[in-house]
Amino acid sequence: MSRRWIGPVLAGLLVLATAGCGGADASTTCSDFLNMSEQTQETAVETLAAKTHGDAFKGPMGLANVVYGCQETPHKTLGALMGVS
Repeated sequence: MSRRWIGPVLAGLLVLATAGCGGADASTTCSDFLNMSEQTQETAVETLAAKTHGDAFKGPMGLANVVYGCQETPHKTLGALMGVS
């Protein structure tokens, strides 16, 4: 029995396993965040905003506030910008 199929199958499984790993978290830099899709940005802001105590990043203006903050300080991480550790 030929085993030539093992390599392509394993490569395909690796692609499927990593397909959903393009999100942002507290360690993501603002520069990287600004280059992500709007949907990814919204998801990240909603997730991180739930961990903050203030309201600046919650609600309809949350994403806009993060984008503005990231444009001003692209070297910061989202966690540092939003007060999430």
